[in-house]
Amino acid sequence: MTKSVVIFDLGRVLLEWDPAHLYSRLIPDPARRAQFLTDVFPMSVHARYDDGEAFADLAAERVAAFPVFEAEIRAWEPRFGEMFDGFVPGMEAVLADLFAMGVPLYALSNAPAPQRQTILDLYPLLERFEGLVLSGEEKTSKPGAAIYRRLLQRYGLRADACVFLDDRAENIIGGEAVGIRGHVFKGADGARDFLAEAGLLK
Repeated sequence: MTKSVVIFDLGRVLLEWDPAHLYSRLIPDPARRAQFLTDVFPMSVHARYDDGEAFADLAAERVAAFPVFEAEIRAWEPRFGEMFDGFVPGMEAVLADLFAMGVPLYALSNAPAPQRQTILDLYPLLERFEGLVLSGEEKTSKPGAAIYRRLLQRYGLRADACVFLDDRAENIIGGEAVGIRGHVFKGADGARDFLAEAGLLK
């Protein structure tokens, strides 16, 4: 069946996102930076921010455990935009082609609610999307079924009329559980081939 709607993850699919973009400047020493990103504020802690936990509470917890890193911990929220570094190579062109073909685009991202405007300010092209669903606003995240169903219900979409691109296999499996065909993103060329096979790009 030809698909009619594309749902994109944001970080590491459309947008280059990595805390190291910021912390390579804040913590020049590689060993100390690795300690910070592995032990002090790892992705498991950031995931709680994605899930809607207040940053002030997370920061207080981490500062209590690692007081020597207080300044770096507290920088995570106000300097979140510095973790981005442009579009993933080739994906801006993919978006341009999809827009030109009139394909409705949506974004479904595990991302903190307070950063919605930061992301839109950095990437105004996303304003052209039909919808943007963030886990931090919904208080539920991928790969749980609830967030996929929420996007479908909110925008009146049929699961079998959607395709979904995400860089994490578990998130693709989560989408497939509610009937959305997915593609594990590994680069723009593979994404373009997948979308062409789905009848959305030439």
